[in-house]
Amino acid sequence: MKLSILLLGPPLIRWGDEPVTIQRRLLRLLLYYLACQPNPVSRDELIVLLWPDISEEVGRRRLRELLSKLRTQLPDETLLVTNSNMVGLDFDRVTVDVRLFTEIVKKTEKASNRIDRNTPLPAALYRQKLEGVRLWRSGRFMAGTNNLQSETYDHWFSDISSQLEAVRRSMLERLADHAAASNNLEEAIQFARLGLEGDEFNTEMHLRILNGMNLLGRRTEALNYCTYLRTLFQVDAGFEMPANLDAFCQQIRDQGELPAGNPVLQLPELGLLRTPFIGREAELLDAILCLSRHQPLLISGEAGSGKTRLVYECLNKMMPAPHVFSINASSTLSKIPFQAVIDSLRHHITIETWEKLDHVWRSHLNALVPELLFTPTGSVATQVPAHTDSERLLFEALYQLLLVHLADQQAVILLDNIHWLDQPSLNLVAFLVKRGFFSSSRECIITIRDEKLSGPLTELLDTLQPHRVKLGPLSIEAAGQIIQAIYGRTPSDETVQQLHQETHGNPFYLIETLTALIEFSPAGSLDQNQGDLPLTGSILSLIQERLQRLNKVSLNLLRFAAVFGEDFTPELMQSATGLSMEQIVSSLEDLEWFRLIQPVSTPDGDEMYSFTQKMIRETVCRQISLARRRDISRRLADALEHCGHTGTQHILLLARLHESGGDFAAAFRCWLQAAEKTHHRYSKTETYEAYRQAQSLLVHHLFAFNTDDYFNLMSNWLHAAIDYHDTELVRELAENMVQSGNRHQDALHLGTGLSYLSHSLANLDQLEEAYNTIKSAVSYLQLTDNLPELIRAYIRLGFYATYLNRHQDALAAYHKVVALTQGSSDPGIIEQRIDAEYHMATALYARGWPAQAADVAQKTLDTYSQYFFPAAFSRIHLVLAMSKFQLLDMAGSLAECSQILSSGVGVQNVKLNAWAHLVSARCLLNTGEIDRMWEHLTIVQQYRLDELYQDVHEELCTLLGDSHRLMGSVEPAIAAYCRSGISKVVNFETMRSQVHLVHAYMLSGELDQAGRLLNKLLEAAREAELGDNYLVLEIIKSELHFQQGEIPLSQQEMQVVIDEAKKRQINSLPFFGAYVLGMIARVTGNYPQAREYLINALDASRRFGHYWMQVSSLYELALLNQAEGIDDPQTSADLRRVVDRLGENLHVPELMDAVAAFRREKLMPLQAGN
Repeated sequence: MKLSILLLGPPLIRWGDEPVTIQRRLLRLLLYYLACQPNPVSRDELIVLLWPDISEEVGRRRLRELLSKLRTQLPDETLLVTNSNMVGLDFDRVTVDVRLFTEIVKKTEKASNRIDRNTPLPAALYRQKLEGVRLWRSGRFMAGTNNLQSETYDHWFSDISSQLEAVRRSMLERLADHAAASNNLEEAIQFARLGLEGDEFNTEMHLRILNGMNLLGRRTEALNYCTYLRTLFQVDAGFEMPANLDAFCQQIRDQGELPAGNPVLQLPELGLLRTPFIGREAELLDAILCLSRHQPLLISGEAGSGKTRLVYECLNKMMPAPHVFSINASSTLSKIPFQAVIDSLRHHITIETWEKLDHVWRSHLNALVPELLFTPTGSVATQVPAHTDSERLLFEALYQLLLVHLADQQAVILLDNIHWLDQPSLNLVAFLVKRGFFSSSRECIITIRDEKLSGPLTELLDTLQPHRVKLGPLSIEAAGQIIQAIYGRTPSDETVQQLHQETHGNPFYLIETLTALIEFSPAGSLDQNQGDLPLTGSILSLIQERLQRLNKVSLNLLRFAAVFGEDFTPELMQSATGLSMEQIVSSLEDLEWFRLIQPVSTPDGDEMYSFTQKMIRETVCRQISLARRRDISRRLADALEHCGHTGTQHILLLARLHESGGDFAAAFRCWLQAAEKTHHRYSKTETYEAYRQAQSLLVHHLFAFNTDDYFNLMSNWLHAAIDYHDTELVRELAENMVQSGNRHQDALHLGTGLSYLSHSLANLDQLEEAYNTIKSAVSYLQLTDNLPELIRAYIRLGFYATYLNRHQDALAAYHKVVALTQGSSDPGIIEQRIDAEYHMATALYARGWPAQAADVAQKTLDTYSQYFFPAAFSRIHLVLAMSKFQLLDMAGSLAECSQILSSGVGVQNVKLNAWAHLVSARCLLNTGEIDRMWEHLTIVQQYRLDELYQDVHEELCTLLGDSHRLMGSVEPAIAAYCRSGISKVVNFETMRSQVHLVHAYMLSGELDQAGRLLNKLLEAAREAELGDNYLVLEIIKSELHFQQGEIPLSQQEMQVVIDEAKKRQINSLPFFGAYVLGMIARVTGNYPQAREYLINALDASRRFGHYWMQVSSLYELALLNQAEGIDDPQTSADLRRVVDRLGENLHVPELMDAVAAFRREKLMPLQAGN
């Protein structure tokens, strides 16, 4: 005999058919909580649940007393299972309707999602959904339960009741789709009656009713309906019946051909039955008036109150019919970020719309909807890992997609069940509101349950300020009308009173209860059913009767199938059971005959079977002993492993079977494999869940594992968390590893944990602490033989040292990696070596050795060209591009950037992509191609990275400032440099904007301010060993001292700077220095020396294609000619030609005034000469 705990309605406890009374309320609440838990719970958890404010000692004593009293009031004391730490129920002998309902939901949701919404559900699946909703004996979970024990218990109760009731509503919506697609004429008439709710003069719906009646041969009923229509229009409305209705009725009278009419409209998913719209007329009018004012509409009410139906009626009244873009949240999706949004995109967005979206925004959405990666032309769009895009970039991409999808359309955005929407999706809606997405052409309708709202949801609704329409219980009169419409006859007053009282006036519960009564009552008579409503216990008895009629072979096959899962193939069952295929086929026929299983179609045409009802599988599983279940699970796992499949779902199924069969080590390996596969698909939720399952096995079955298993789990999980930029999880896992290392004196655990802990510290800008932590990690890892983790630690050590301007330490770390990886053929080790060489090249570049940096980068590309490491190679191409720019190889630098932008990897990594555009822009600025430069800057600006990457933001602002400064427009230049938010940390990435700001201050005449900043930068550059910046500052210092009337650098001192620049192959500095010496010589009257320096600077600038130095050198030569009274037509012509070229290549509105002023200034010597 079993104990039944029924909580889907007023709580009810039964032992067999006899009710069980638990005397104390607190005992009942404890039992209800345990019944809803999938596994035993800890005593500590129960203490916090029941008595959150008492001490642990008092709580444990009270809990012992409570459990003792509960055990004595149960019909069998062994139903309550306890040990020193855990408390639970023996679910082999305890049946809970919540668990049954949850199992049905899991089965039907997955199966129905495979079927198009316009296709009828298989009969078995439809029946399963009906069984699910019939488990509910009233509209509320634990109805009538109040005065709960504590706020903690109240929170739990609120959460679970919200989830269960919302799942029930979601199930009913899918059942409605089935009814709409079934296409029988009786239902068609019901659909038409539904269309008349709130709009009884809808001609099209009346035509559908008449057409259905006529085709069914119910001519008398049709003629009576015509009489009703004439009265309706003439008497109630006061005008003639519409001509098409009148003609249709005349045709029925004459038994002639029917006139052509409009096609029958499809009805949406609205509930278990198609019923008239009754009892909500006032709310409908209120909602329609709200939408006519273009105000957001919020419809609230409990589960089953008719919120979705009211939305449909509103939409049906809007003229012209709007385009509806719906986001349907549910409790099953509430923990999965963006899942409701993803489902909506899959439903609404076509390939054509996708291809209209700019590729920049597509790149941020591919990870959400990967099936759109493939376009009709066969090309493959670039997939973007979710972890490389910020939330704001993703939101902007979704905003742009919606603009394309809803362009020039009257649209309604429906946020259904917004209380189940996950936090990231709520953030998206808030972003759309902030961006002004909802306007007069885009309405917003929200449905929400009556419950306490969360903080973020409350803030969102406060921002939207919607008009609120609340749905309460139906009146008893409205309930009577609905019963009559469905029943087809007038019910007795007693029946209406009972059903209204039992369902509390909830439309959904009323319809569901009525359906059950009609189906299970003799001759469908309602008035003969004045007792209890039908319960699912009878259905369970029917299943058991069918099972008892099976032979042993068929029953054994059914047990294997039940343990395996939802679907199974004959081949797998043959391999697991050892039966012949003839026996398998014969048993399958028996099971089909008894309606226990059914064949299902698969996309690839494989033969497969599934249980006709989830309840059948659950019943079979409960009859299998633990020992037999383990044996079956092992045999199924062996069969599955030999079938050759390697997909993620296959591995997940194997993990479950291994765990059920007691092979915890094999299950653990499967979970790790599944995590790795989902990680490669950038599915963060699935990856984390797989790692948590593996962790759970470690915790609960320690005897089956060793420290190596723990290390594999934690290191792989840490790697995934870093890829997902989950700094908090990285820190948590790393600290756990450090604690494990200290506990077991394990150097590998200690070193690895410290290494990953340094990563989280660096992400929090605690670079000094990260540097010290990674040094400790290296010291521990050197004691181990784990080469990958040691290499990873050295790379981190070098990276932190570079950004702390400890370049020698950084290079030493990278050289150590090169030495450790020498001669290895392991692709993973080689990829780490490439990463180290990239950082080595970056460190050389940072110190002002571009030629050496380029040499390291190019050798890396040449050495490992046979490998496919696109992301690593793209980073190498970037440092190569930056180095070639310093070498004034503009064509080479542009080619490297083009390689990044065309490879696809650049699109995946938004920061890398931005830097490729910025380096391209700087090259084009140097060559005077301003229009092309501006195109690259515009793209970077569209990324909106201001808040994400300070280095990208600073370089963008620096380039904008340089564009103005080089043309002599000083004030906008200074504003742009200052807008970069000049970094507190001075390093090779942040120095350039400050150096150029010094020059801008000089041009503006703010010499003191320029001097103060220059001295600060010189000291910083010297300390940080930023050689190229230090040399530039020395040259600028000479020019500044000259302007201040001080003694500039001597020719010999300047030559030292120039020689150092030549040694480093920083090719712009020698002619920049020559230009400054020439300008000073001209001003001081040393004309021969000035001409020599300026001609040298001009020749070098022409050789390297440096536009601005050509202009400056020619300008100085023109001034020199003017001072000496020399007529030099060639210099004048060259100056005019070069200056005019800028105007020819520039059509940027923001710079047009600067160009005009630049032209006037640079051509002034020519005008003076004339």
